[in-house]
Amino acid sequence: MDFGLIYISNKNVTPVPCIRNTDSIQYKELLIEDHIVVSSIGAHLCISAIYSHVKCGYVKALSGFTEAMDGDGWFENIFIVSMYVLRGNSGGPIFSYKQDLIHTSLNGILSAGYDYDINGDINNAIIEVMPIDFIISQTGINVVTAN
Repeated sequence: MDFGLIYISNKNVTPVPCIRNTDSIQYKELLIEDHIVVSSIGAHLCISAIYSHVKCGYVKALSGFTEAMDGDGWFENIFIVSMYVLRGNSGGPIFSYKQDLIHTSLNGILSAGYDYDINGDINNAIIEVMPIDFIISQTGINVVTAN
């Protein structure tokens, strides 16, 4: 598991727990309201990353595992989402929209993406996601929300 923490020494700065949505005219920031466990195949999830911006897909598998890309060990407790992302987007938040389309629930962090190009069909692209509940249980960190 890999994550970063930001130390803010200036007491006049208050971070806003949000997800970047720069392509939207109406909602440039999506507020993180809570974090929830993904519990069903077919759930609609999205990502916002440095290169891919906001895009969405559907959960294809839960409770999976895969070999680490360097061949040294395994990633466990991952789930799979049908989505194409660009190289360099690892670490981007995986989230679901609330009904008002400005609030979100944080579901996980992008671990890796794969483009299984079968006969030119981009719909075969998938991503591996580290679930937020697993990250919290292993690190003891608290998710900052907009509430």
